[in-house]
Amino acid sequence: MSVISSKEFVASLKMLDAGRLQKTARAIVQGNGRLSLTVEAGRIMGLDTSKSLVLYASEDSGDLGATVSHKGDTKGFELKKVGTYYYITFKNYLREMAIDYKSQRIVYDITKLAENIDGRPLFRFARRILAKKPDAPHPAKDGSGAKNQPKSPSGMAKSK
Repeated sequence: MSVISSKEFVASLKMLDAGRLQKTARAIVQGNGRLSLTVEAGRIMGLDTSKSLVLYASEDSGDLGATVSHKGDTKGFELKKVGTYYYITFKNYLREMAIDYKSQRIVYDITKLAENIDGRPLFRFARRILAKKPDAPHPAKDGSGAKNQPKSPSGMAKSK
């Protein structure tokens, strides 16, 4: 390992873009088969309800490519919005590819690439498959919740 001078070290430094690096642009497969995009994904992709997403599937990795097109593009998935989040209907693709989206969490990390397709910026959706978190028992259903505890005369739940 070579030793560099402090001048060389200072010259080699490049400031990190904290604003960009602290935000996460992701798409998450929901239990109902929707592909929901985070607010940050919508921002970096320039999404609104007058647009659609054209998706490309990688045959090697399970990753996706995406470009943003106009609403009504027959090659695109129609963007829908709930609150501040955008989503597309994705269930048919997941079923066709035999992806078990109900028993595992599927997350796509989104980055903008330098490449374009049909003159539109290309975004990479890098897939991660995670174990599904176990459902927490509902307090009123498992008998341990405050609703099922005997009450003291003051109306407070008695401790067991």
